[in-house]
Amino acid sequence: MKKKNNIFLIIVILFLFFNITLAQSVWFVDPTNGETITYTAFGATETTIPVNCNYNHTNSNNPNMMQDKFKLITHDKTYWSNVDDGIPQWFYLIPGAYTWRIELWEYYLGQGYYKVAEETITFYVRHSLKVRNNFNEGSSNIKIDGLTKTSGANAIKSPGDNLAVGAIDQIYGGTFYVWKTSGTNKSRWGRKGRNSNTYTTKSYSKNYNYQVQSNDNGATIQGELRIDDVPPAAPQGLTKSWANGGEEDGNPRIDWNANTEVDLDHYEVWKKIDNWSEPDINWFVKATTTSNYYIDYDEQGWGTFGPPRDVYYKLKAVDVNNNKSTFSSTVIFKCEQDLNKKNQNLFVSNKPNENKLVSNYPNPFNPTTTINYQLKESGFVTLKVFDVLGKKVAELVNENKSAGFYNVNFDAGNLPSGLYFYRMTVNDYVETKKMLLTK
Repeated sequence: MKKKNNIFLIIVILFLFFNITLAQSVWFVDPTNGETITYTAFGATETTIPVNCNYNHTNSNNPNMMQDKFKLITHDKTYWSNVDDGIPQWFYLIPGAYTWRIELWEYYLGQGYYKVAEETITFYVRHSLKVRNNFNEGSSNIKIDGLTKTSGANAIKSPGDNLAVGAIDQIYGGTFYVWKTSGTNKSRWGRKGRNSNTYTTKSYSKNYNYQVQSNDNGATIQGELRIDDVPPAAPQGLTKSWANGGEEDGNPRIDWNANTEVDLDHYEVWKKIDNWSEPDINWFVKATTTSNYYIDYDEQGWGTFGPPRDVYYKLKAVDVNNNKSTFSSTVIFKCEQDLNKKNQNLFVSNKPNENKLVSNYPNPFNPTTTINYQLKESGFVTLKVFDVLGKKVAELVNENKSAGFYNVNFDAGNLPSGLYFYRMTVNDYVETKKMLLTK
């Protein structure tokens, strides 16, 4: 009988042990294994990052389990959930790698506490530093560790790490920003701590290696570029020829080598006229263009209509910051005295008495059409073409014109079929008309 009782007791103990070790688990909710934690907002300091400790578990369904408790073993201290203030929810850690273990202990009637589950994790705490330009955050570009990033991007680092930053010369908002290496306002890299409003100079080099410090959490590393004040080079290689005919009936054409500056915006075409029988016209801006050629349709080569007049052309290059180059070389054409008089038989008393934009012909068209217009007085004329969404698709005229009758050809070979609008402006006059491209 005694032997049977002993066997029964062993069975009971094994049953209890089996139920103790079955189904229990414990795990970290925060932090998780392999996680990198950065934080610069509330609770963070220049040296520490707040880390939330949160865990969950499942207990045994054994009716003899009376209660549980938890044991947290951190990098430097052990906490019990039922001792003193228990396990803290927040820890304030300096950058580094951390290994923690959470244990679940259960108390069984007549048996005491048993450790029934555990989880061990390793996580990482890092500083977060902002790297930005001084003129824009969120749209301009900057280099971080060799990669092009958006200004204001964060670099995740530990003290002692190298942070490689680089400035990028760029056009933003119609302004060209560059790394300026000389003068009283030269460019620099500066550092500002999370609790500071001023930048401390760190380097004047365009590319800079910054060693991260222990108090760099929430710090900002800023590259200070300057607005470009260096004008473009004068246009080179200016040559002359005749367009739409020869030297007796063609239009003056000038060509030049395109400038290589990345911030080049346009060229100014300057013109001067030495008349034979009328007052000379001194240098003035005849037109602006983004091309590296220009044709003056207001002039025609000298044939037999009176004595010739000398027409001069030269150029300036203009960048996005409105810095202007010196003048290019000059070319000279011999042209008719008055193209309007020759082609239209118009004299001063017969000039148009109103500004007018004439309907294009043909209309509908495919793919070319001619637009005529007239000016009652001199002025700066623009003639632009827009699609139905209001997007500009062509600019046919953008220059000073004297009073008279004009026409210009429009080639829509690279545009889709549809309705288009063309608009002329001169002085305070504006007129818009429609045309239909059918392919």
